[in-house]
Formats: sequence, structure tokens, C-alpha cells
Amino acid sequence: MLPKSVTTPFVAFVLISLLVSAFAFPASSGAVKDAQQAEYIPGELIVGVDVRQVKSSADIASVAASVGVVIEEVSVNRDAYLLGFKSDEQATEAIDALRAAPGVLYVERNGIMRIPPLDSLEAKTGSENLPTIEAYNPNDELRSYQWHLDKILYQLTAEPEYDPPCIVVLDTGVDYTHADLHDKVIKGRDFFDNDNDPMDANGHGTHVAGIAAGMTNNIIGISGVSPRSNILAVRVLGPSGWGTWWMVAQGIEWANSRTSTACGGQDPRIYNLSLGGDDYSAIVSTAIAGAYAKGRLVTAAAGNSNSSAYIYPGSDPKAFGVAATEENDRRTFFSNYDTAADRWVDIAAPGWNILSTVPGGYAYYSGTSMAAPVVAGLAARVWAKYPTYTLAQLRTRIQATADSTGGFPRTIRRVNLYRALGGTGRTLQGQVFDAANVAPLAGASVIVSQGGTTFCTTWTKKSGFYTCPSLPAAGRYLIEVSKSGHPTVKQSWSVGARRFNANLAMSRNLGSSKANNWTTTIMWTGWQPYESKGLEFDIWLVDPGSVPTCYSTWSNPIDDDPWNILLPVDSWARGQTEAAWIKKAYGGTLQVWVTLWDGAYNTWPDTARITGSRLLFRVYKNNKQVAALRAPNSPTTNTADNWFVGTINLDTNKWTSANQIKTDGQLPSCVMVP
Repeated sequence: MLPKSVTTPFVAFVLISLLVSAFAFPASSGAVKDAQQAEYIPGELIVGVDVRQVKSSADIASVAASVGVVIEEVSVNRDAYLLGFKSDEQATEAIDALRAAPGVLYVERNGIMRIPPLDSLEAKTGSENLPTIEAYNPNDELRSYQWHLDKILYQLTAEPEYDPPCIVVLDTGVDYTHADLHDKVIKGRDFFDNDNDPMDANGHGTHVAGIAAGMTNNIIGISGVSPRSNILAVRVLGPSGWGTWWMVAQGIEWANSRTSTACGGQDPRIYNLSLGGDDYSAIVSTAIAGAYAKGRLVTAAAGNSNSSAYIYPGSDPKAFGVAATEENDRRTFFSNYDTAADRWVDIAAPGWNILSTVPGGYAYYSGTSMAAPVVAGLAARVWAKYPTYTLAQLRTRIQATADSTGGFPRTIRRVNLYRALGGTGRTLQGQVFDAANVAPLAGASVIVSQGGTTFCTTWTKKSGFYTCPSLPAAGRYLIEVSKSGHPTVKQSWSVGARRFNANLAMSRNLGSSKANNWTTTIMWTGWQPYESKGLEFDIWLVDPGSVPTCYSTWSNPIDDDPWNILLPVDSWARGQTEAAWIKKAYGGTLQVWVTLWDGAYNTWPDTARITGSRLLFRVYKNNKQVAALRAPNSPTTNTADNWFVGTINLDTNKWTSANQIKTDGQLPSCVMVP
């Protein structure tokens, strides 16, 4: 089914936390002042023709002359023409006449595809010197931060395959001078500036290229999914992250005409399109059909509008539409999705806080833009191992070996590189958190055993991830995690053919006396919060005396020496997490509340209530978890933004769960509400 045309505002494919700035358009585009609002270049039309009837430009030139316009550009395949009118009104008046001309297949506006300006969190640097059991352990210094590679079991694969396909990155260009890319990027065409220098002046394309095929085992930087694939850089978007349908289609058509000689001896069998718009484009569809006919895979981002609305070209039937997942294999809060009645998303891949290359360094970006090149790199590895696979066989294998996810209306699976390459070992994987800071805990020892026999000893990476392969049989396994300054945590998990998300949280040793210390933490899982300034949530510890007393990061928590109550992590700064530490010396009873706060800055949208948010609240007593609660699914009124989680009785040393959503009027009087 071809995608329908939608009218919702375009949502680009990189999650950002800054305001979208004005977009610049090239001076040659004519009357462009309204292009940003209209999502097409005013005064420009694309005319697609049947080349069996229209043999040359002269055939269409006479048609163009009849409507008072000349041909501006001819497509790579000479099956489409770009016409530029003096005004948009003239272009509109000419549409019917052009459609009626002999040999004309379609007439459409020259629409716009775009990404927004990029924001990033620069990566930390540093090397890992921990023992490892991994089959493939490249020495790149930032590899330990790349959780998405752990998630797809990259580390359990063998040395990457030789002779993989080349990956064509159609984007804002690629920084071919980057230290982690320069030996593998081949300069293709630049269809934005119409030259042969596809240098990236935006950063998005460089990030995409690094994810798919960044240089690996070169000590510096990051590891790419398919490190032996070359990258053919084709620039179809400009420095502000936008390009026209014409530019995108010409980039695809140009790539369709390339062979291995254009890509360092590798066959350009995979294209990545981390871009898009709301409307279907006939010229882009024709170009993708050309790639499909040549047996080439087109991976395309599904979009970030948190809806089932079509994003094109991700929704093209001949493209491989890619949704995004987060660390717990749930749909990221922004990723588009489809329904059982209208299937257009084909696969999912990690797309949250992905570390990769950008001009001048490395950065974390989030979006389905990041998920698509994970799939592109994985496809290159699979085709290298199974070079006789047809396109249909490749797509089937990627989907058949993928793992379960949550948060989608229908079954969408997340790619697994190890399984796609034929791996069959029984695996267990999880992430370890520092409960006090609700952040990944690196360098913790992980031992997995069964019946007193140890089958795996490993360590958590900077991402907090650990992976244990080749467990001998299905059944329950004991996971023991230890690290200096933290109490040892033990928990059993049932493992079948594989087990993902065996996650544990480690509290802290909270002072000289370990008796009767409490820690509470809260974090978002699945649906991450909106991170605009002023949109956050707060933990409140309430002493319900005759005059209630409240403690939070808003108030003055008791932090004298020795401290009794401390709230060291605030979601205002961290966005995802809050934590509170409570010592026995406080005594009495404390109610635990969580509230949404929108202050004087913003208002939480109705789609972002505490109700149904999957907020996860954990309570630890004497460094052992005693409760884990998720926010209830009802009620959903605008004033029901307050979660009464439960009560800690510090005299009897007991926790009592309440787990109720309350209205503003039901809050203790000392809790601040916006």
C-alpha cells in the first residue's frame, strides 16, 4: 500500500532539546520566503515522464514552453524534469496542463525533507582495562559507552566479515576528515550544492555514518556496526538539515547507477535515509523502486512524532522502515509506530542516547535517525556472511532473528546482530544502576551461577551493560553483582533461549551504621520525559505531623552531620531521575509522594501525565530492594499529577505501599504545586 498524504506538521528525525531555529534556503530557489511553512519550494514543479514516450529533453521542453517555463534540471535517469516558474501562482495554474501532456506520469510540487538543528551531549573519554569474555572486543576508547552495540550482542560476534557491502549515506554529507571515518569515506555527489564535495556542515550525516560503519579497533573513538564497510557519502540535505524531493531522488538515482568501482571495490547494496517529511513523493518513490529492483536495501527512519502517521520515505513499501527503542527494549517515547491494520514499520533498533561521530568529535543523539543506520550496518554484516541472499531473504532473516520489544501497538522486533549472523548460544543480558544516582554503574563485577556452579564472570561497561553468553541450559540463574562502596546484590532470573533486561540496582553504603538506612529512587523507563526547562517531577518526603513538614530538593533537606535526609539527584538537572537517602536517625514516619512540576515555564502536555507514564519507583531497606512500583494507569485527569507511593515507618523499619494517583487538592499542604 502506498502511504497516504498527511497534513500534520513535519517532525524530523533527531530528538533535540532546543528551539528550532529559522531555516535558510538557497538563493536559487526562487520565491522561498513561504517554503518553510508550505513544506515545498514555491514556484517549482517536478514532472515525471514515461521514457518510452518522452525520448529527450526536447520532447518535454515544448510542453514546458507551452506553459511559459523552461527546464531547470533533468534527472539522473532522464525520467523527471524540474521546472522553475516566476511565481507559485503560475506553477499552480500549469499543473493541469502538464498532467495532460503525452508521456507525463505525474506532476508534483518540489517538496522538502528535513531534519532539525542538532543538539548533543559530548561524550566522556577514557579507556577500559577490565577483563572480558567477549568474542569481539575492539580497543576503541569510547566503545564501553555504546550501549546499542551491547544490546544487539555485537560483542558476541566473531571478527567482522570481509568483503561487506558498501553503505550509501544519503544525508547532510559526511565529515570525510574525521579521525574515525577518513580511511573509509568515499566522496560521492553533493546534490545540495551541485558539486562533488559532500562535506557535512550539519553533523547529522557524520553521526549516521559513524553508527553504521565507523572505523573500529583503531584505539580512538567509537566502533561501527559494520566496521569493514566503506561509506559512500551522498549529500542531499544542506547545513540547516533540509533538502528537496528533487535532491533526495537524484541522490538515490545516482547511487542506483553506481557499481563497486565507485565504492572502493564494495557493492553499494545498502542505502540509509535518516530523513523525511509528511507527504508521499512520486519522484522519491520511483527512485526507491529503482534501488529495490536492483536488489538494494533502503533503510529509512520511521519518524519521531510519537504517532502512527506516515513519514515518508520510511513508509514506502519498498523501504525498510525503522522504529527506535531504548535500553529496556521499549519504544522510545518519540518513535513513530504502525498498527496491525496498517503495517509500514518493518523493524526496530536502538535509537536513544546513541554515541557516534560528529565533526570535531563525538556526541550522543537520539532519534529514529540513529536507529536506521544500526539496521544498515547489521544488514551489511549479514550480507557479507550470506552473500547469495536476495533482498527478500535478507529482510526476512533480519526480522526472524530479532528480539521482542514493548510499547508498540503490534509486534515489532529489535534487531539482534549475533542471532542474524547465526549465533545460537543461550545468553543473558542486563544493565546495572547506581540506585543513589539512578545512573549506569560501570566496573561492577557480575557473576552468573546455577546450583553453586559459576558459568560467567564479567564486568559492567560505562553504559552499565553486562552480557553473559553460552549458558548451558534453560532455568533459573543467580546473578551476583558487587563493587566497592556498594552492598552486594543477588537476584535470580529465569533464562530460556535468551534473556534480556535482567536489570539490577545497587544502593550505597550509607554511613558507619548500615542498620535501618533507606534509599528511594525514581526513573522513567520506556516513556522518557519531555526535557524542556521547567518540566520535571519531584520526590517529596512528607512528615505527616499536626503541621506537615515536606522535604525535597525544593526545600531544605536535613543535611547536617551526620545527615538524616538527603536528596542528591534532581530531575531538573538530570531529566530522567531523582533519588532520596534516609537515615534511621531521623525517626518517625515519612510519606513518599511524586509530583509533576511545570512551574512558570511550560505546561506538561496531556500525553505526559504521571498516570500511565511507566515511572518506576524503587525502595531499598538496608541496601536491599523491598519494593518496586510503577505509576498506576488511572485516573488521567489534568489535575491528577500526584502519586502517593507509600509510607516508610522509620520506628518499626517497615514500608507500606499506597500506589495511588491523587489530585492537587489531596496533596499534603506543604507540597508545592505550580
